[in-house]
Amino acid sequence: MEMTRLEAIDIFRGWLSEGAWLRCVFEFSRFTAFLRGRVVEVSEESIRILSDDTFSELALGLDSVWRFGYGEPRAFPEEAKVLRRSIVADLSPAGAETISLEEIIE
Repeated sequence: MEMTRLEAIDIFRGWLSEGAWLRCVFEFSRFTAFLRGRVVEVSEESIRILSDDTFSELALGLDSVWRFGYGEPRAFPEEAKVLRRSIVADLSPAGAETISLEEIIE
């Protein structure tokens, strides 16, 4: 389901205040990568996620996001056991470059 930037920021702020663990999946046309971490900073312009080992981080300018999507793993029972909700940031109009931020159930 599509969501606004302000709705995404509200969820990012919730994750920050809750100290929620996130699984970050980067899917681009030429590579895929993974990071597990927590939101450490949120503003109207950007978010920053620091990995659990504190060696890696994601700094994402929100103005670079073409579209935000929201999802819950209800249709996937196995994922519903470990994931609560997710935001997908499409960085291109075709959706070929995405960053999925998925809240992990602890």
